[in-house]
Amino acid sequence: MCYASSAREYRKQMGGSGNATALPAPTDQGIAKWENVGKAFDQMVTDIEDALRAAEAAHEGRAADAANASIAQIKPFAEEAANTSRGVKAALQEQASYQREAFDALPAEGDTLPSGQEAILDPPQKGWVEEWGLDSNPITSWMSDYEERQQAYIDTNQRSPIMDQ
Repeated sequence: MCYASSAREYRKQMGGSGNATALPAPTDQGIAKWENVGKAFDQMVTDIEDALRAAEAAHEGRAADAANASIAQIKPFAEEAANTSRGVKAALQEQASYQREAFDALPAEGDTLPSGQEAILDPPQKGWVEEWGLDSNPITSWMSDYEERQQAYIDTNQRSPIMDQ
C-alpha cells in the first residue's frame, strides 16, 4: 500500500522537511522593516511640523496662516501612512503567530493521539506475521499489530488537515 502522509507533507511544506520540529527562521525581517517605515513617517510628520512652525514664526498674518494650512493638509497623510505601516507590521506578526500555531498543532512522530496511541507519520509496513498469513489464523492473529498501527497512522493524518479548514 502506497499513500502519502498529510502530517509529514504539511511538516515538509511549512518546516522544509518532513521531520522538521520547528519552523525555519524568516529569511527577511519584514516586521522590523515595516516598524522602521512607521517610525520614518512619524519623524516626517515631526519634521514637517517643525519646518512649518519655523516658517510661521518667521512670518505674520497671511503667511503664518498659510503655514498652518500647509501643516493641516500634509499632516493627516503622513500620519495615515505611519498608521498603515504599523497595521502591516501587526498583520505580519499575526500571520507569523498563526503559522507557528498551525505548525505546532501538526502531529509529530511519537506524539500521543487522543486514542492513546503514538502518532505515526509513515504508512506502517506489514511484518513477517502478516507476510506469512499468520494474522488471519485465529490461533496466531494476536501476534499482529498491523491493524493498530494502521489505525494510528489514519488517526495521525486525520489530525493534520488543519490547512484545509
